Amino acid sequence: MSVGHIRKSGENEKVGGFDGLGSIMAAAIVIIFTGMVFLRKGLVKKEDVQSLNTLIIYLGMPSLIFLAVWQSDLSTDLIKIPILANATVLSCLVISSAVSRLMKLDRRSAGSFIIASAFGNTAFLGFPLIISVFGRENLVYGVFYDQFSTGILGLSLGAGLASWYGSGKGGVSGAWKNIVRFPPFWGLVLGFILRGYPIPEFLMTTLEYLSALVVPLVMLVLGMSLRTESVGKLLSVSLVASFIKLLVSPLILVLFSSFVTLETIPFQVSLLQASMPSMMMTLSFAIRYDLDTEMAAAIILVSLVLSTITAPFILSLF
Repeated sequence: MSVGHIRKSGENEKVGGFDGLGSIMAAAIVIIFTGMVFLRKGLVKKEDVQSLNTLIIYLGMPSLIFLAVWQSDLSTDLIKIPILANATVLSCLVISSAVSRLMKLDRRSAGSFIIASAFGNTAFLGFPLIISVFGRENLVYGVFYDQFSTGILGLSLGAGLASWYGSGKGGVSGAWKNIVRFPPFWGLVLGFILRGYPIPEFLMTTLEYLSALVVPLVMLVLGMSLRTESVGKLLSVSLVASFIKLLVSPLILVLFSSFVTLETIPFQVSLLQASMPSMMMTLSFAIRYDLDTEMAAAIILVSLVLSTITAPFILSLF
């Protein structure tokens, strides 16, 4: 399929490409696995990981999102991206649900499989990659993809599905409270509200410093959160889930882009987000709602490793 068929002309040169993104993802994997080694060697304690994650969620990520939105030029692409993102995630949910039945997975395993196959790591991995490949000025497109799909849809429908397939506790009603209490969401809201208003230089500097924490710290924390124990016995099902998340998901976005056209950079950012591995929150959902935690952990790790090959490949095609 020609690129011109799926998005508007105007910017013909692709940014990044197979080699550029491949090198960046390789560097990201080195940092991620460095975090894993630090935890395994006892250089970092498990309780420290939660503290670092809190710093990212409550300080770094909201600052990064706020600046991306506050400094952006609003365009119609920012309206279209959530439509494409949600259509892609919902399609993957339907496909993975059907595949889980064909594989005859038990209820708890099916829940982990479906969520991991549909929702991507669009913030913890997506944001650093977007900044590296497309520049911080284009991060806003990735923010809209993340917040309106992995964020809002993940914390509502994702949590509801986890509850349905698992313990049955909580569910969608409680998930909406999580959205309102989610600091990155308020970074998005405040970025919109304060657009056009001047911000004191000292405050801008503070936000810049806090947002600068995100890229290296988030990769280290991601590595510290990975589990490897169950990969061997769950490799086959992890490969199937990874196939849906890493290849089917971006191809679905390309299909929908034939009807909802984007400019070149917004399209490529969205395509990169659709190509991200399974979100880490899958494991949190599995623990909270009594799903198959071993399967969730295995899919997260396998999809992460494979994404170093699939994401550059997908981006190079379109």
